[in-house]
This record gives sequence, C-alpha cells and structure tokens, in this order.
Amino acid sequence: MVFSLFGKSIKAQENELRSELSKDKFVAEFETTLGAFKIVPIARPGRSVEFSQVEAAACYVLEEGIKHADAKGLINTVKDLEAAAVFGVVTVEFLGRYWGVNEADRRALQGIVPGMVFPRVGQSLMGGRAMDVVGQCVTKGVVRYASNSNRRKFSTTVSKIESDLSQFVSQRDPVYLDTFARYMNELR
Repeated sequence: MVFSLFGKSIKAQENELRSELSKDKFVAEFETTLGAFKIVPIARPGRSVEFSQVEAAACYVLEEGIKHADAKGLINTVKDLEAAAVFGVVTVEFLGRYWGVNEADRRALQGIVPGMVFPRVGQSLMGGRAMDVVGQCVTKGVVRYASNSNRRKFSTTVSKIESDLSQFVSQRDPVYLDTFARYMNELR
C-alpha cells in the first residue's frame, strides 16, 4: 500500500517486467521461426524491414490456417472468408505489435495480408464466386474486428488466438497453425 503512493504498485511493475521479457523472447524467436519455415519477406520500397517480415509471416500463418480449416471442411461460405479476414487482422496485430511495427503500418497490413492470401486460396476453396467477393470479405473482416474488439467474448477469443500464435513462434510447431479452424465460429 505504501509503495503505491510513490509510484507504480509492485504488481504493475511486475506486469511490465513480464511483458518486456515476453517481448524480448518473441523478438529472439521470431527470426528463427521465419528461417525454420522458410518464410522470405519481400522488401517493399518505403517500408521497413519489420513491415516486410510481419507481412510475410502473417500471410504464411493466414494461408496455413485457411488450409487447415479447408482440410476439415469448414470453409464453405463467404462468411467463412470474412472470419478468415478477422483472423488475418488478429495475426497482423499480434505479430506487428510484438515486432515493433507502428500502428499505421499495422492498419495497412490488416487489409494487405488477406488481400494477398485470398486470391491465392479463394479460387480453390469457393470457385469463381470467391474472386468476386474478396474485397468485400476483407473490408467486412477489418470492420468486424474493429467493432468487436471491445466485447469481452471476442477479446477472450483474441487472447486465446494470440496465445497460440505465441506458442507457434516460440516452439515452431505447425500444430498451432490450426488455430483458425478451432476459433472460426467465434470470429464470425
């Protein structure tokens, strides 16, 4: 009680320290994960190296997540692609926040990542109609993430997804790439 009068409480200081240590561990493991899965970032003019690395990693995680969901027969409708866009936004926010990408670049990546992945996997998933709705799915997914971010149930789901993504980065185990299939219904 006395310590809180002169600054931050012990619990707040402990939480900050834990957060900083987990961020340091993430930074150490992220580049190793990129190399282990042969994820090659593409340098973009006017963008930072971190931007390119988060873009490549998020595209990989989203594409693999969609493949796992498709293998389980879970992607059949446009709403499923919208849920995939929400998963892409969660992935970008998590990776970008920990890797040090600024907020403006993270917002740009929220649309870029699903916009790059959906044309590659959408045709095989939904045939010709997927190509007609890719832009709408990305927009609705980003808006759904923004509108639901303050809801408790959605925040709990996002926290679970981020935990799985953290485990994927630290353990480099592809079993964590089925996260989208497990939480797909909560992202709709």
